[in-house]
Amino acid sequence: MAALEEVVYELAKDALGEQESQIDDLRRRAGPLLAAGAAVAALLADAAIGGGLRLNDVDAVLQALAFIVGVVGALGAFGAAVYVLLSRDDMKFSIDAPRLYAYLFAQRNDPAVYYRRLAEALRERRRLNEKAVSKMHDVFTFGLAGLGCEVVGFLAATALA
Repeated sequence: MAALEEVVYELAKDALGEQESQIDDLRRRAGPLLAAGAAVAALLADAAIGGGLRLNDVDAVLQALAFIVGVVGALGAFGAAVYVLLSRDDMKFSIDAPRLYAYLFAQRNDPAVYYRRLAEALRERRRLNEKAVSKMHDVFTFGLAGLGCEVVGFLAATALA
């Protein structure tokens, strides 16, 4: 049966691994977000502006505003997807083993102490990542909202064309 310290260490290791999985998942979803935004723009943007944007009546002004919403949404989706794909934000999902070994060397004969210290190091690494992981989730959500605005804006502009 595992000691309490070993169980806590395993839980801390799994929690850090889950955080890394969340980032990997967001990055896997960012590519399709980028592709969907490009596809919507390619399919609907031309139809949304019809023969060009004119501001000579209320429907034309509404069409122009809807088109602008579509463009802003497309830019938001694009920017968010690129950020999620390229951002590193100093996130780390492991600890420096040689440095940790030197730190724990004095306790190498006391597994309870070194498992507790390992768990603390992993928990601290996870805590340091939390802000960046949360930001990555928020940016991705913003990108999805941008895609929604793109679709609605271009469809509304197309309907008014």
